[in-house]
Amino acid sequence: MTLSAEDLLRILNAEKQLHSKLRFREKDHPDYEEAVCPVLCPEFPEANIQFVTHYHISRIPRKYSFVLLVQQKRCLALDVGPGRAHFNIRTGQVVTQTHWQKLPDMTYAEPDGRELTHWQWYKEFMEVAKIDYKDQYAAPKFDNVVEQSDLWNFDK
Repeated sequence: MTLSAEDLLRILNAEKQLHSKLRFREKDHPDYEEAVCPVLCPEFPEANIQFVTHYHISRIPRKYSFVLLVQQKRCLALDVGPGRAHFNIRTGQVVTQTHWQKLPDMTYAEPDGRELTHWQWYKEFMEVAKIDYKDQYAAPKFDNVVEQSDLWNFDK
């Protein structure tokens, strides 16, 4: 299925649903874990949509990311505690802090200076991505006790 840039934007702005609970698995390196979950979009039932998240287990400050892929193309990304600077070609700005990237310009990184927990960033990402995520969250190893306690208060 080939999608136009307009279709990708329509999918990004459409209501979606996470199809399975997060299940983290070791990535290419033993200090990284990743979860890949299918995402359903009623407006585009044939589209291959995935939510991908990974985190660095032992790094302080914490580093993790959330990405929405449509047909393997990045449409929305949140990089929390990035390990490297991002250079915005359009503005000449160097972004070293947590930042968002989204269509139509995935080369532009929008800084976000908030200090949130993994659970809170997950919720923020899901709301921006318009993905229904109820009961699908799983805390990463690095903060399991603290992060899980947040689950009891969805209003945070």
